[in-house]
Amino acid sequence: MHFIPDRTRLMPTANSINIILKNTHFPDDALQNTHGIKLKVRNISGIPVLIFRFANSSYDFPEPLNYYRLKNSENGWLDKDEIVVKLQLADAVISDQMYEREFTLSASESEAIRSSFEQQKTQTPAETTTAENEVYARFLHLSD
Repeated sequence: MHFIPDRTRLMPTANSINIILKNTHFPDDALQNTHGIKLKVRNISGIPVLIFRFANSSYDFPEPLNYYRLKNSENGWLDKDEIVVKLQLADAVISDQMYEREFTLSASESEAIRSSFEQQKTQTPAETTTAENEVYARFLHLSD
């Protein structure tokens, strides 16, 4: 079993999949430099992975989308032609201040995620979790 970082929390909504950045790992201004954040969608070990790259690479992280972890959540975000992904970070001092960075995936990236979810349905939850663990294990070896 590989260590799964506890840096984020997924919050699927009707309109987007929100990724809440935990402010114990990310600085309050992490989302303010919008040109320094890039998102790539990759399929790794049969799982769609949102890979976020920051200007400061110590904040880079993968966000695997595991069908079994998300199947009982709101799934309207998955029905969009172009899936919207939102990074969100609450200010640690001003509790009602939320910073957000929005990404809109292409139609082909969105379809690839839906297709991968269909494929994951043919696997057991344990197989999908093993694949998810492989994503985290391989993350350090990913290059752009």
